[in-house]
Amino acid sequence: MLARARKKRSPINGALGITGVGVKYEVKWKALTLKLTKFMFLAIAGVVVFSLLARAYKLDFDMSVVFEHVEIMQLLLYLIGLYLFCLAFSALVGLSLSTAHITLTDTTISGRN
Repeated sequence: MLARARKKRSPINGALGITGVGVKYEVKWKALTLKLTKFMFLAIAGVVVFSLLARAYKLDFDMSVVFEHVEIMQLLLYLIGLYLFCLAFSALVGLSLSTAHITLTDTTISGRN
């Protein structure tokens, strides 16, 4: 009697218990976008606030001299614009990384390196 040849499964898929066509692992780009937005905004705004505090310390905390070139409303608009810029830039990064998925099948592993 002839024995049927068994189909070999990939050791990775066997270890993970994957059978069938394949499994696709997506990148969580929305969470990445929000995390990157928060980091960028805090890093850039932190430098701006630190420079304003250093200027205030240098000028003996005379706020009329520290903010002579900018009004408080302009500073708020600057921070809102900075947040929107960080959101747009990190959304572009997140969307570009959304194509970086990995697919595991019985015989191959495919995806971006």
